[in-house]
Amino acid sequence: MALGLFFWEDPTLAPPTMAATKKVFGTLSDGRVVNAFTLSDGPITVVAVEYGATLISLLAPDRNGNAQEITVCHATLEELQHGLPQCYYGATVGRVGNRIKNGQFKLPNDTTSYALPTNNGPNCLHGGNVGFDKRLWTGEILDKNSVKFSLVSQDGDQGFPGQVAASITYSLTEGKTLRLQYEATSTKPTPLALTNHTYWNLSGNSSQNILEHKLTMPATTYLPVDATSIPVGTATVENTPFDFRATHTLGERIADIGGDPGGYDHCYVNVNVDAGSESGSSGEARTTVMDVATVECTASGRTMHVASDQPGVQLYTGNYMDGEGAHGKHGGLCLETQAFPDAINQWPDQVVLLPNQTWTSTTVHTFGVV
Repeated sequence: MALGLFFWEDPTLAPPTMAATKKVFGTLSDGRVVNAFTLSDGPITVVAVEYGATLISLLAPDRNGNAQEITVCHATLEELQHGLPQCYYGATVGRVGNRIKNGQFKLPNDTTSYALPTNNGPNCLHGGNVGFDKRLWTGEILDKNSVKFSLVSQDGDQGFPGQVAASITYSLTEGKTLRLQYEATSTKPTPLALTNHTYWNLSGNSSQNILEHKLTMPATTYLPVDATSIPVGTATVENTPFDFRATHTLGERIADIGGDPGGYDHCYVNVNVDAGSESGSSGEARTTVMDVATVECTASGRTMHVASDQPGVQLYTGNYMDGEGAHGKHGGLCLETQAFPDAINQWPDQVVLLPNQTWTSTTVHTFGVV
């Protein structure tokens, strides 16, 4: 039976400064216990669970100091597994985030063709039918402001070669900052590109959509896509509805995107790649964390600044949140820091992890008010 979340009973009372706690979240059908971990630094409270290494809650204050939920997620283990919509709420996705064309790839200098589940039209999405988002990770408190989730994915898992040992560490640091640090190794060459799939709604009211949220992104280039959302090269954002170098609301030009269901679901080329670091294998540790986006909700005053060392960031505006489940269309926005979609087939140097390498990634979310 799934157990509910365990937020502070009185939201007007600030949680202890810099505290990390563990509590049972629920039990899987095979009897395995799923634990939840709460991190608090005073203004910010984070809850992450072992199922999918999922961020299920982040409470942050508005301009008046009122702490409210700013993620859109299912609230129980049962809902995470079976609730509608099933859209990777808050999860750690892998082995490879985003899409792989036709669920097929070859590694460089290898004639072997690998076949993956096609769970998104003709393509493989977020690691296949049973990706990392549907696995039970092992969580451990590292210190008063960090929790680490670890997972071993066996050779051949979802068709991918090599045994992968992966981890993600959630840390709250001073300055209202949530840091996500990933690490992975493999026993064989394999594509590897993890990301987090949290849906954000800075209004504090998930019944409101995010179309009035303001977005600023420094990227000068994005990846146009075909009808199945596979990139077809790169293009400038200039004179397009994809240009957020100057601040725009998400809804201002969303109708110009066209398509069905419409909306933003596109990868932006981060400024570190614009500067010439597009090559370089997945196993080469990137050390430069670059600004990728700033989001502002005028109604609440909340802001979120995102920085990453990854070559791309996928902007997704909840286009498939159709209201049949818990949340309506455009109920949240995602900024998934990652390699480019279909990178293994088009930009393989971004995602190939070799046995003698350790893949790392860092994403930083900093929360504030205006």
